[in-house]
Amino acid sequence: MPENRKIVQNPVLKLLTLPDREGITARGKSDKRINLSVFQKRQTYLVERINSIQADERTARATHASRVLVWLGLEPLSQAPTLTPTDLFSISTSAPLLFAWRNGYVAELAPSAFAKLAFAVRSAASPAMRSDIYGVESLELFSTILMEGDKVESEWSRAVSADGVGKLFMLRLPRFTDLAARSSVVKNVVSLAAIGALRLAARRVDVPRLIGTPVINAPTWLPNELIQRELEIAEQVGVSLTVAIREQEVLSHLILSGSVAKWEAVSPLQPTVPGQGAEPFGEFQAHGDAPIVGVIDGGYHGARYSGAVAWRHLPPLIPDTNAAVEHGNRVSSLTVDAHLWSNQLEQPQLQCRIGVVQAVPEPRHAVGLNPIDVVSHIEDAFVRQPDTHVWNLSANIDKDCDEYEVSELGRGLADLPPSEWSKIDDILDYE
Repeated sequence: MPENRKIVQNPVLKLLTLPDREGITARGKSDKRINLSVFQKRQTYLVERINSIQADERTARATHASRVLVWLGLEPLSQAPTLTPTDLFSISTSAPLLFAWRNGYVAELAPSAFAKLAFAVRSAASPAMRSDIYGVESLELFSTILMEGDKVESEWSRAVSADGVGKLFMLRLPRFTDLAARSSVVKNVVSLAAIGALRLAARRVDVPRLIGTPVINAPTWLPNELIQRELEIAEQVGVSLTVAIREQEVLSHLILSGSVAKWEAVSPLQPTVPGQGAEPFGEFQAHGDAPIVGVIDGGYHGARYSGAVAWRHLPPLIPDTNAAVEHGNRVSSLTVDAHLWSNQLEQPQLQCRIGVVQAVPEPRHAVGLNPIDVVSHIEDAFVRQPDTHVWNLSANIDKDCDEYEVSELGRGLADLPPSEWSKIDDILDYE
């Protein structure tokens, strides 16, 4: 039975054992974990894959300034940080690891890397090298992995359209260590823009707006003479770009040419499905000293809880005509008077005030607005309202959860500055 204590909710579990501080015993790389027969198979496989990738015509297509990206998939027990294959894939083999991806890593190979890697795998000269070889169970050209299955076709079919321009996607460029390779990627994208195959959207911070006017749900396209500089900044900083792509073949070309490290169709934010319940009876009495919850939704346009609105973040990201008004009203009402609206749970009577962040559109009005715009708007609200410590976002993107990939919405929220997150007690209902 839970203890009879005067708190809002009783804990489901109670710790009965005191914590005991213990040290970490990391074993690292050695021959002890290696099964000889498995090692020999993977050693043979790696040599064959290194040679076949080098000879593959798709490798030449994905090469920039003699640099190409490959993905190495690790078997489960080799995914521990202490077993990262930095002896085999390193500067000494001209194949340093760039970043973790799925259940492995992406490495950047220079022209000499193929011969050096093949020699290192054949010789297997040290326990650390043998451990690295043992851990790699697959080696693939990165550009072909990004094209796997029917992903291009399925993403293209569900991507939102920008009238007369193409379909909207978010891209991240590969951050090669070699500057010439980075420049080659930029030139490839610029050449596609020059023939009208794609358009690059300006970042929202670059779009001037009159005070008090909402964002218009349509991208502002950069002129071609500004695209190269914008790409260079995005490549250096590692931020996502919003582009309109004219044809599916252009998207395939971008990926297979090794000019993309991450991509996804623009999937606008949309409200969750709220529950149903009868509207509470009686007048609402506002409490001026009640805590404030920032509600990131379709705004609040009702009358009953207008006295509970502590602040509104202006200008709104979404105009009233396009916002998920009904959903915003419901979530705001539930936030203020949860104990009266709830028809399933017994809730304590803890009324609060709300701060209104109007950033969630009705699905039919979401064309052209991508999650990065929403994240920027939320961050601005955080900065302007330092005394609001609890925030609610009852919305998501219309997309199945990927086994490996984090959406741009999820990554954008996670990447908000730590100084802003430090004052957030709770954010609900995003991925």
